[in-house]
Amino acid sequence: MLQGRLVAGGVRHPARFPITLSIRSSAIIGRLFAACGFVLLTLLAWAILRHQDLIDDAYITARYAVNLAHGYGWAWNPGAAPTDGTTAPLWTLLLAGLSLSSLPFVPATLALNAICYGLLGLCGYLLVGRLAGRVAALIFLVITAAFAVLLPSCAGMETPLYGALFMASFLAWHCDRRRAAFALAGLLPLVRGDGLLVWGVLFVAMLLERRARELWPVALAALLPLAGWELFSLWQFHSLLPTSFLAKHAQAANISGKITWRAFLHPGWPTQAAVWLLLGAVLGMLAGIRTSTTRMLTLWLVLYIAFYVTVANVPNQPWYIVPVWWVLPVLIAVALGRVRRIDGKMAPRRLILPALCATFVVLGLRPAPEVARAAFTYHAPPPNLFYQAAHYLNAHPRGLVAAAEIGTLGYYSHDPIVDVLGLVSPEVVPHLRTHDYGWVIAAERPRYVLLWASISPVTSPCWGDVTCIVWHTPYFRQHYRVVRWWGPHINGSYTLLAYH
Repeated sequence: MLQGRLVAGGVRHPARFPITLSIRSSAIIGRLFAACGFVLLTLLAWAILRHQDLIDDAYITARYAVNLAHGYGWAWNPGAAPTDGTTAPLWTLLLAGLSLSSLPFVPATLALNAICYGLLGLCGYLLVGRLAGRVAALIFLVITAAFAVLLPSCAGMETPLYGALFMASFLAWHCDRRRAAFALAGLLPLVRGDGLLVWGVLFVAMLLERRARELWPVALAALLPLAGWELFSLWQFHSLLPTSFLAKHAQAANISGKITWRAFLHPGWPTQAAVWLLLGAVLGMLAGIRTSTTRMLTLWLVLYIAFYVTVANVPNQPWYIVPVWWVLPVLIAVALGRVRRIDGKMAPRRLILPALCATFVVLGLRPAPEVARAAFTYHAPPPNLFYQAAHYLNAHPRGLVAAAEIGTLGYYSHDPIVDVLGLVSPEVVPHLRTHDYGWVIAAERPRYVLLWASISPVTSPCWGDVTCIVWHTPYFRQHYRVVRWWGPHINGSYTLLAYH
């Protein structure tokens, strides 16, 4: 190997070739780790998801996607007027593309979830590597792999795509690619409305950097996809807001309770362990407070939790909670990456924060083997009540169906369906403010009505405010009778009644 070169005066200087080769080798190793991380996380996510079914809300988007792919437009019922019952148009378009392929729809949707989770891990690895080094990036991958067990709670939903775009946006920002960061942030509201928070955080960050001259063109251009969708919504649905959003905010979130700050302690991870991990993330915030990207992630966390606790009137569902937990590995890895050597010696003061964070992480990840074992040994339960009800409807004369849980029922049955809760039925929304859940039955006169019921449906059919109000409606009691019931549900909390 060439060790040096002679210059005037016969002085030998070290050659730059070994340094260049070392830098290139390091870059190759980094890319290899990133590629392996993406592949392993994708395979891990698929191993956990492949035995799952889509959750009921995911089937709502699936029915829109299938109808769109078959030429019925953005409509819930084929041949009916367009309605916007999904808040994830970008995810709907991706699922419509899957529907046009020859792939089985449900496994392909779950595979797409797994790929998005792999992309989330890839972008997070690259981001943490730039923030705190390769060792911290590997720690991020380990924690993100552990959190893959949270995926079944949002199986088939747009949440993994949301996480991938979110992480890619912050990665682009940290790499000083402002246009790419804003472009990715501009796509997030098309995945879920709260994606506007990321755009807002980037906007504030550029203002603080005093880059207003280049801010406005970049920020406004990023909103063009959202503006195009809103114009389409105004044309097709005569509203700028989705029907599902209007329906959720027209009634109290009684079915599973409204999101509170405590809900973010229950993502599907044991609560006590979750608290330790949150404490580790707080140390990450403190460790990276001097870094613009870490400050922006912290600001987003605060705004996101505040939005769902104080503004959004949505039920406590895991797909609203999980994005917060996908940010925690970044912050934890930043704290652990604070270990540095100065002049070949370890700085004792710099060990305090990483050591404390490492303790919190060990305590927080203690349940990981048990949780992972449960995820990998999961066996799909028998078809749920709504799946059985859909096949019952397919075997009987067709007619309008009214139901309060419409996802699985709508995807597997071939009947037109009206939603008692108004998520896909805009005509129902004005009556939700007065809790008149029986209006749609008296007005539409459906052939079938499917409602939840208690475990003893004969003696006490009421289960929840919605079913009790409908059941006590005079028109309903006069014209409908029970023709079939299924249950109890797998969690033993309720049965399902079919009225005709």
